[in-house]
Amino acid sequence: MSSREDLKLMISDAWRDKLATAISSSIDEFFAPRLAGAQPTGALSGR
Repeated sequence: MSSREDLKLMISDAWRDKLATAISSSIDEFFAPRLAGAQPTGALSGR
């Protein structure tokens, strides 16, 4: 690791959860316009 602070963040459950949520939201936002006419499935449908 290049930074001890980065390592501390990477082993933090809260930071990893926050990062996973941010990545998931970004993916949803990227694909949403492309799927505008499609039926929502999975997480996007609120199941």
